[in-house]
Amino acid sequence: MEADEHPPAHDGVVSKLHYQKLVPGKRTGRYIRVPDAGELADEHEETAVHIRDARQGIAASLEVNGFELRKQVTRCSNFLDPAEVSTTYYREVEEIVKETTGCTDVIVFDHTVRETGASSLNVLSETSQAAAPVMRVHTDYTDESAPRRVRDLARSQSYTGTQLSEEDCDRILSSRYCFINVWRSVGETPAIRCPLAVCDAKSVDYSRAIKYEMHFPDRIGSNFALEFSPEHKWYYYPGMDKDECLLFKVFEKEPCRTQSVFHTAFDDPTTPVDAPTRRSIECRTIACFTE
Repeated sequence: MEADEHPPAHDGVVSKLHYQKLVPGKRTGRYIRVPDAGELADEHEETAVHIRDARQGIAASLEVNGFELRKQVTRCSNFLDPAEVSTTYYREVEEIVKETTGCTDVIVFDHTVRETGASSLNVLSETSQAAAPVMRVHTDYTDESAPRRVRDLARSQSYTGTQLSEEDCDRILSSRYCFINVWRSVGETPAIRCPLAVCDAKSVDYSRAIKYEMHFPDRIGSNFALEFSPEHKWYYYPGMDKDECLLFKVFEKEPCRTQSVFHTAFDDPTTPVDAPTRRSIECRTIACFTE
């Protein structure tokens, strides 16, 4: 099925997004640096959708739509230097998440640099390398994997050195918390090739989310994939530059609040053939609302 094949002029683009396809007899997911045990399948259905220009006619906010664009100049000069990212950029990310949400504390526990032309979707601990943009509709955590990820940060350090105490975990999990990604273009020019699309959380029926398993050498993670619905409303911010960052929820503990945002990189059909490489960084954070 296809949706909004002919959007109004200056109202975005039409592109094919990779939605999940269920495979009978298989669970949904993939193996990452472990042997294929044959239990998981990861098949997609390309569906043409209208992706609206979020700079035109929508003032999206984190608590209404699940995503929000903010202005913030960064002092980080080398995003492939893990030491500079963790000492300089993480503080900026903490600042913008706290300012946007009003939370009491922010934990930045890892990040990934992505670049068009890279071959691997997961670089894991190799933070001086860039991964490829993820070209499938997904969101990052489930009701099971989000609290487990908090507990994991007490059992062992994240690959960037973040570690919590058991007391920290108890305090976080006993109150409201949400996982928020902070996405920024960090190339020398604005992000034109392979931009990021986000789906308005109000347009998604979360009861139809598909659990997606990720089997790593040391753990099994999970997030959510999604089948197509014509109700979905997709947005993107054309030409994001280094002074802008996009915050979006990837897990929310309280069901009465706006839930996580499905997102994906996509091929913009208006991209010039000589458009420069897109390089971006995404930081993963926990916004804690403990008293």
